[in-house]
Amino acid sequence: MIVALNNCKLRHASNLLAPLGAAFLLAACAKQPATKTEVVLAKVGNHDITLAEFTSEVARRVKLNRALPEKAALLNEMIEHETLLQKARQAGLEHDPELRREFENHLISKLLSREISARVDSIQISADDVKAEYGRTIASYTQPVKVRLALLSLPTTSKISDASKEELRKRMAEARAKAMEIPAILNKKPDAAAFGALAIAYSDDPGSRYRGGDIGWLDEGTFTTHWPREVLETGYKLEIGMLSPVLETEKGFFLVMKTDTRERKVRPLADVEASIRQSLLVQKRHGVEAAFHKEARDVARIQTYPDALASITLPKQEKLLANKSQTEPPALPLAQESRTHGN
Repeated sequence: MIVALNNCKLRHASNLLAPLGAAFLLAACAKQPATKTEVVLAKVGNHDITLAEFTSEVARRVKLNRALPEKAALLNEMIEHETLLQKARQAGLEHDPELRREFENHLISKLLSREISARVDSIQISADDVKAEYGRTIASYTQPVKVRLALLSLPTTSKISDASKEELRKRMAEARAKAMEIPAILNKKPDAAAFGALAIAYSDDPGSRYRGGDIGWLDEGTFTTHWPREVLETGYKLEIGMLSPVLETEKGFFLVMKTDTRERKVRPLADVEASIRQSLLVQKRHGVEAAFHKEARDVARIQTYPDALASITLPKQEKLLANKSQTEPPALPLAQESRTHGN
């Protein structure tokens, strides 16, 4: 990053980022020799480490709450820094496009942090905002009516013979006749144990047969691919404890009973106010970011050239990824540490 800051040839980036950071880019070019009035503490090649530069480094470290070494040690660190910086320039690293891109991204990140943070900090979420959002999204805080069903199932296929089909019909009718003899059903009160015995004796559905025919809780009015729609529709309309007639569908014969229901419930505003407030804050932050990006584009006087873009042929992504995995060396530990901690 510091190498990039001293790259005078990065001046062209000011055109890319103007007015985002042109002035800063121009000020970041290679350091000039000290004037006659400046106090020089050390000389590294053609660069003078001045008292002003030393004082600026002290202020930077204090601002970052970093411990200050002794004066001689700090000056030695600055000399070492400048030595490596000049070595990097000699190696041509200041012309590296990745470093230039990294610097540009750093500028943009700083700009967004400074400009957007101030706008986000001013966002206010009122009680009326929360209440309005609660009303708009009330469905997401509402638990629909729940229905619990139990059933008997005798599946059929398109290849089953008429005789076999008739036999299954009679078997389900027999099961219903026995179910109607259960006192609880006569009184419209569910009896899971009694109906469960019928499920074991008559139902061929492996998932519900040994669970008393129970297929669990369902949101009233919803349908699944496992059970025929007409079976569930019939079950939803029943009163608790009531038994359906024998239902013949494309998937087979069914007998369904409603065993329980749960009323519709709505979570009160007090329970969800904090999450709504946070959601609104995120939405407004996104709005602030979008508005800022639009402002930047509006002042940039953008022109595009579709014909020039159309003439470009991009390499295939699969080939790029393959080349990257084969040629990209792992990062050196020193480089990793430098990116993590900086100076």
